[in-house]
Formats: sequence, structure tokens, C-alpha cells
Amino acid sequence: MHFDFFGTNEELKGNDASMKKACDKTEGVEYLGRFGPRCKKYHWTYMYKVEHLNAFDEIWTNIDYTKDPKIHGHAEEEFYNGPFDI
Repeated sequence: MHFDFFGTNEELKGNDASMKKACDKTEGVEYLGRFGPRCKKYHWTYMYKVEHLNAFDEIWTNIDYTKDPKIHGHAEEEFYNGPFDI
């Protein structure tokens, strides 16, 4: 999930902790961390490994932070299938 973030470093670390906790609570989700995307216009990217798309949707029912539109900018979800052996 690519996203823009306009809060403080402390708020960002709080979001990271909330996201990790939500992923830990969600069966079929492995939280891989927050990355800095080089080829996207977003500030940050959370990466996950999920067994199915429903598991990704469940993360949002387990997350415990409030999305403030002044802090949380645009976001984009991107999904990949694979890896595939050639």
C-alpha cells in the first residue's frame, strides 16, 4: 500500500506499530515493513504478504489508528500474484 504522510516521525512510528499489530491479529497476513518507494510518487509503502485478498481487507478491521486527512494523504493499493516459476 503506497501512501503519503504529513505527520511527525512519532506519528508515523505510531502508524507503523498499529499496522504491525493489525497484521499480527489478522490470519493469513505477514507484515513485511514500511519501505521507501523509488518509482512511485508516494512518501511510503507498507508491504504485506497475504494468503488471499480478504485477509488484506481484514487488516483494516483490526487497525486502531484514526485517519486524519491533514496527516494521511492519498493512498493506493497494488496487488501482485506470484511468484511464478518460468
